[in-house]
Order: sequence, then structure tokens, then C-alpha cells
Amino acid sequence: MYTAAAKAIKEGTIKPELTMYGYDSPAGSGADLKYSDAKAFGPAVPAAIAAEVEAVKKKFATGELKVSVTKEDARGGT
Repeated sequence: MYTAAAKAIKEGTIKPELTMYGYDSPAGSGADLKYSDAKAFGPAVPAAIAAEVEAVKKKFATGELKVSVTKEDARGGT
């Protein structure tokens, strides 16, 4: 969200309107939370679960898996 907003400000394309960042913010790179620099998951996460999460992440990255998010999914948030 911050990357997309900063890019719009820098390019002079920001508009005085409500923008729902996060639904489609192509300027951002996303985030990847990790347990440590060397390990993505903590010791309490079973290896099978870690492997499943990694497989799903790859499906998102390739476009094989897509999620359609609606405004109602925010449950009152903006």
C-alpha cells in the first residue's frame, strides 16, 4: 500500500479519492514473513505444513491460484 501510494505521489497521479490499496496494488512487492533469516517457519510448525504453505505460495506466484477479494471481505475496515 505504501509503495503504491508513494509511486502515485512521485508520478503526480494521486487523486483526491478513496483508494482501496491491497486489493490490486501492482507497485508493491508484497511481504514475506520469516522466523529467521535462515528459516521461514518456527520449530512448532511441522515440516508437512511448511511444505504445503510453500506449495500454495508458488501457486500464487505463478497465477495458478487466484483469490477474488471484495470490499465486504474487509468486514467494515477500509
